[in-house]
Amino acid sequence: MKTIIKLLVIISFFQVYSQGKEQDPYGGQIYSPSQITGNRFLDKEDEFTGTTYLFSEWENDGKFYINGKSYKVNNININALKNDLESKIGKDSILVYDKYKIDSVVVNKRKFKKYNDNSFYEVIFEGDSKSLLKKYKVDVVKGTYNVAQGKYDKTKLKLSDTYYIKEGENISSFNLSKKSIIKLCEGNETSIKKYIKTNKLSIKKDEDIAKILKYNTSL
Repeated sequence: MKTIIKLLVIISFFQVYSQGKEQDPYGGQIYSPSQITGNRFLDKEDEFTGTTYLFSEWENDGKFYINGKSYKVNNININALKNDLESKIGKDSILVYDKYKIDSVVVNKRKFKKYNDNSFYEVIFEGDSKSLLKKYKVDVVKGTYNVAQGKYDKTKLKLSDTYYIKEGENISSFNLSKKSIIKLCEGNETSIKKYIKTNKLSIKKDEDIAKILKYNTSL
């Protein structure tokens, strides 16, 4: 009985609700919120430096998509170490969503989509034939023994990212540079160079990269 009550409280707390069908390439069973959640304890921050989470705060507007249905979540984060979608419950507990049942998620207007390796990639640009994606990971550097203090230093967590190009079902790493972005716009190189210069766009900004690739599709 306590388990049932706890589950109902969790579902109520996160205000997860169906918003009706939206255009979506997937089909199949529709899952209820209680079928796509689990629990674990929040990692103790005093044991390491850095973070496993993509967003620095938990109060993020989120919406995930499952088989044509969208569900809103009022606090969600992405655990880049575990590649999980999570919500914080109280001070030290985490609600973990079943990523195997979720097709994509939008957090603070940033879209993350799951592909054939069951990993979530941020969609920087999505085209008919090519898409530019970004995948995050956390490198864990174990603390070494500090002789002076007589104890081990804290483990260090370092968040990093890698860009990928998706063509058909194939996803391959992509070395991001101004030259490589222009090369993606084969046949329109001169126009793209002019567009970047005129609009003072930077390859260091994902939103600018998206503008460049979107403009290329209009040529």
